[in-house]
Amino acid sequence: MASIGSLLKKTIFRVFAFAIMVTVGSFVFSILEREHAENTTKSSKATLAKLRKDMALKYNMTKAEFDSFAGRSHEVLGQIGSPKWDYVDSLRFAFETLTTIGYGAITPSTEAGQGLCITFALLGIPVTILAFQAVGELISRGISAIIAKTDKHCFNRKPSNVEAKTTVVTCVLMIAMLVSGAGLQMLLEDRSFVVGLYFWFVTFATVGYGDYLPGKYSALSLKVTISLIWTTLGLCVVSSVLNAIAAFLAKRQASSFDACACYCTCDEQDWKSGEGDEKDYSDVNCKENMAYEKNGTMKVNGNRNWKKTPGHYCKRPNLYRSMTYV
Repeated sequence: MASIGSLLKKTIFRVFAFAIMVTVGSFVFSILEREHAENTTKSSKATLAKLRKDMALKYNMTKAEFDSFAGRSHEVLGQIGSPKWDYVDSLRFAFETLTTIGYGAITPSTEAGQGLCITFALLGIPVTILAFQAVGELISRGISAIIAKTDKHCFNRKPSNVEAKTTVVTCVLMIAMLVSGAGLQMLLEDRSFVVGLYFWFVTFATVGYGDYLPGKYSALSLKVTISLIWTTLGLCVVSSVLNAIAAFLAKRQASSFDACACYCTCDEQDWKSGEGDEKDYSDVNCKENMAYEKNGTMKVNGNRNWKKTPGHYCKRPNLYRSMTYV
C-alpha cells in the first residue's frame, strides 16, 4: 500500500496536471471560438433590430411591445418543440440518464419527476457502470484469448505481450466505431464527417453537450433505433479499452518485479554468510505480500537454502529489514 507521502505527491501532481489542462484548454478554445461567437451575436442583434424596425413601421409597435411579443413567442415556440414524454421519450431519457450522456433535450419539468430522477440516477448509474464494465472486460478477455490462440496456432510461438496487443486492438476497434458512426451520421443525418465524428466522440465519452441530437424525439424511427444500438455498442467498446489499458498497466507493473516464492527473516550474520536455518524463511505469495526488484544483493531460492544473487533486494525494507543489508 502506498504511503501517505507518496499518495500526497501523486495527488498534487494530478491536480496540478488537471489545472494546467483546464487553463490551457480554456485559452485555446477561447481563441478558436470567440470570433465566431461574436459574429453570431452581432448578426442576431442586427436581425432583431431590423425585425423590430419592420414591425414598428408596419404595425406601429413600440419597442416594449415588440420585446414582450418576441419573448412570449420564444417561450411558446420552445414549448411546441418539447418532448411529448411518450414511452419512446421516456426510454431515451432513462438511457441517457443511466449512461450519464445527458444531451439535455429531455428533462423532467415536474417536481415529482425531478425527485424520481435523483433516486433513479443514484440507484441506476452504479448498476450501469458495473454492467458496462463487465461487458467491456468480457470483450477485452475475448480479444486476449483470440490473440493468444493466434500466436500459438498460427505463428507457432508462445503468446507474448498479449495485454499490449489487446490494448491496441481495442483502441483500433474504438476508432473504427467512431469513423463508422461518422459515416452513419453523414448518411442518416446529412452531417459532415467531422461533425459526425465529433458527435459520436462526445457521446462515447458521455460528455453529451446536446448541440447535436440523434434523430428526432417522440419518433421510434430508424435513426433513433440505430442511435441507441450504436451508442450501446460504443460504450461497451470504450469500456473494453479501459479494461485493456488497466490490464496492460497491471502487467507492466508486475513485470518490473521478479517472481518469488519466499522471503528471508535471517539476521545480519546469516545474511553476510549466505546461510540460514529452515526456521528463518517463510513462504509467501508475491502478488499479495512482496516482490523483488532488480536492484540489490540477495533473494531466496525455492530449496530452503540461502543464496546470494546480485541484483535483487526486498521491495519492502521497512517490514523485512534483514533484506536491506548491502
